[in-house]
Amino acid sequence: GEASTLKNQLAQIEEYLAGIERETARSAREEQVAAAEIERLEAARKQLSETMAQRQLELELVTGERRHTEEQLAEQRLAAARLRQAIDALKTEVSQIRARKESLEQVLAHRTYTTESVKRLFAALEKGNAADLKPMGVLADYVEVDPQLEKPAEEFLHDELEYVVVESWQQAERGLDFIRAELDGRATFLVHPEPNGHGQRHLPEPAIGPETGITARLSESLRLTNGFKDRAVDLLPRVSLCFLADDRAAAQRLAVSYPHLFFLLPDGVCYHGHTVTGGRKSGAGPLAMKREARELAVTLRGRQAALDEQVARLDGLTQEIIALEAELERLRALQQSREKDRVALDHDMRKLGDDLSRANSRLSVARLDLDRLRRD
Repeated sequence: GEASTLKNQLAQIEEYLAGIERETARSAREEQVAAAEIERLEAARKQLSETMAQRQLELELVTGERRHTEEQLAEQRLAAARLRQAIDALKTEVSQIRARKESLEQVLAHRTYTTESVKRLFAALEKGNAADLKPMGVLADYVEVDPQLEKPAEEFLHDELEYVVVESWQQAERGLDFIRAELDGRATFLVHPEPNGHGQRHLPEPAIGPETGITARLSESLRLTNGFKDRAVDLLPRVSLCFLADDRAAAQRLAVSYPHLFFLLPDGVCYHGHTVTGGRKSGAGPLAMKREARELAVTLRGRQAALDEQVARLDGLTQEIIALEAELERLRALQQSREKDRVALDHDMRKLGDDLSRANSRLSVARLDLDRLRRD
């Protein structure tokens, strides 16, 4: 009976040991699987960490590039705004210069500075009331003078500047007949001279110099153009007889000594014999207006060129701004994509961490089971 009982106990012990061996083999396999899984997860975690570092570097580069592009775009927009202000100011200036130039040209074209009779004559010609009369203009159209002498020359040659220039004596006679028949007033017609010489006067003249109080001849500062060159003595006798005086005392003394000459002061006062002529003009005369129109034309070309240059520069800035805006939009999209990638990688990293924790837990459980089984 005892032997039978011991045999039963021995069979139970052997069965129990077989179960322990099976459990030990299972725990060993579980340990191997958990260790392999941990190794795989560690490798994946390392690779994922490298990928995350690379993505973070790319994100920082994109962010820096975007910030630099935004700064460039802000600078270009500010420059474009300032350039637009400069262009607006130039446009205003060009418009004002052009308006002033056109106004002067209108005044010169319609000769509104002349007497009423001369204005009526040219107005009638514009309407076609005298088809056989073709004047070449007024003498003011052919006279140029140094800027500092414009005012005195205009006052001295007030009547001569309104002479109506014609080609021939026949034209002059037709003009006189037309004025007598159709218009009120008087006009002086100047026949365009033939290209021949002119005689010199032999009347006594004072010397030119500071000791006499005379600075120069008016003819030295006055020029005729368009076929009238070097004919001032013939066409404007008073010009050849006019001298520029320093002051009133010298002009008065010289006028008495040379009663056949004219002595002109810078303010426009003229001494001739025992007469003094002067006054105040209400506005600029034709000589000043012609000079101002020429200067405005030069200024207008310069300002227009500057305006065109600024407009071209603004067009270039606009194209750069458009390119920068497109680049900024691309960088924004790229930055969003990199941020999404970083979020996805963070999620994968957390998932790997969870898987690694579970694998470590399985490994710990398997090792505990093996220790227990060894003790058993």
